[in-house]
Amino acid sequence: MIKRKLLERFLPTTPGLRVLDIGCGPAPDRDLMGEVEWTGLELNEKYVRYVERRLRRNDRILLGDVAKVPEFLGEVFDVVLLSGVLHHLTDEQAQGVLENCSPLLDHDGFVLTIDPVRTTGASRLERLLLDADRGNYIRDKTGYDRLVPSSLGRVESSVHHGLGWLPQAQRVSVLRR
Repeated sequence: MIKRKLLERFLPTTPGLRVLDIGCGPAPDRDLMGEVEWTGLELNEKYVRYVERRLRRNDRILLGDVAKVPEFLGEVFDVVLLSGVLHHLTDEQAQGVLENCSPLLDHDGFVLTIDPVRTTGASRLERLLLDADRGNYIRDKTGYDRLVPSSLGRVESSVHHGLGWLPQAQRVSVLRR
């Protein structure tokens, strides 16, 4: 529900829009995107096999490591989506993935990131939920800001609270060249 609200707000669903969904997992966000040309990149072979059975006409899923995104250098996308990915990566890994996204963008393209964020004044329950998350690198807003490479220097970021029944703030970033 939280990601649904954020994707509806920040991700255009124009038919034919080329979306690269890095670290897509079992692709729960795919159904929210309408008739885009969707490409998923996932490291877990079980997820890839699962998604292969659900592909739409203009979809494809690729088995690959998010750290090796440059394999796509011959192709460009309107949106590169990293939904719930960065908080699973070290600073060095996350910076590398974001740097690798820049050459994948069409001239008006952008990178969209959505991740849980640590905020001052978070409730005890919110802090407990963040500590229990499988991602070991949940950062505060400044920590996420430090990940952005100079090649994606136009940054719009925001923190969103109260989007679901569980208290967990989400940081959304739109990164452009």
